[in-house]
Amino acid sequence: MKALSAVILLLEKYPSSSLRSDVTLSVGETYRAIGEFEKAALYYAKFGDEFKNDKRAAESLHLAGILYKGLSKLDDAYKAFSLLIKGQSGSSFAKEALLFMAEIAESKGNNKEAIEYYKKFAKVFAPNNTDRALLALAKSYVLLGRTEGLNAEINALNSFKAMLRSNKNLVAMEARAIVAKELFNIYEKRVKKFNEFSINNLNTISKQVEEKNRLLIQLATKFQGIISLNNDEFTVASLIKIGEMHEKLADDLFQAPSPIKATQKELDAFKSKIERAAFPLRDDAYKYYRQAYDYARKGDSFSNWTQLAYNKMVLLEPKKYPPIKTKIIKPAYLKHKIYVTEATANLVE
Repeated sequence: MKALSAVILLLEKYPSSSLRSDVTLSVGETYRAIGEFEKAALYYAKFGDEFKNDKRAAESLHLAGILYKGLSKLDDAYKAFSLLIKGQSGSSFAKEALLFMAEIAESKGNNKEAIEYYKKFAKVFAPNNTDRALLALAKSYVLLGRTEGLNAEINALNSFKAMLRSNKNLVAMEARAIVAKELFNIYEKRVKKFNEFSINNLNTISKQVEEKNRLLIQLATKFQGIISLNNDEFTVASLIKIGEMHEKLADDLFQAPSPIKATQKELDAFKSKIERAAFPLRDDAYKYYRQAYDYARKGDSFSNWTQLAYNKMVLLEPKKYPPIKTKIIKPAYLKHKIYVTEATANLVE
């Protein structure tokens, strides 16, 4: 450290030295090597700013931005990446900086600026790296909801979804995941309104049933669109949501108010009419649950939706799918709880 301090003093004492550029960069490298990342970033940024014509300037500013961003010093990171983009626009580091600028702007709530940088990044990388370009575009479309309203976001996401569906050669798994998650969250809020829609007025029961069935078809179509994105997690989630809506409508029909001043024959006829509508809905719900479970089994990932799909099968076929009981262990060396199944409990007891 004494040697490093001496070098820094020499930099201050001889600002016009021909060795200043090499020494400045060397100080940054040394600080990074010993884990003094903030000081390393300072000297990397200093080098990149003072020696713009040096071929190492772009990488130095890139490192400064990365280190500052990792330290959550976003203003300093923003400044370093800005210098990189303005002074070294032709370098590969400057192109990468566009994405970092977008992420920093988004984290600071500057959504319009974030959208601009995501789109610039997408334009730069579209010819050679389609997946990364589509990822940036997907992120920009999500932010539209915060700048231009929900309808603008939904329209953009649906157009993006249609583009992915029309071009089967596009992999874009990360972009698909972002779009699927965002659309799912949007439509899940509408499911809440669907569930709150009551069938409780005998005088208008036909209209209420018709309206709730219309909402079911509308939302099921939206979730089917999410399924078309081929994202494992939200395919399972969407199938479960469609099943739950079918089950909810069936339950509402079973609980619908019966005619008050009716003969037993009329009551039987009313009940029969309700059951003819409700039982097929419940059967369809079970089909969706089974489809969700089968799809989850084929996938390589596990999520809460995978567990929920299994839980639905437990209710459908308890003999074939026994419930998985969990135990909670609290190791002294961990602050958080760990959940394990009975089958694996013996490994930690």
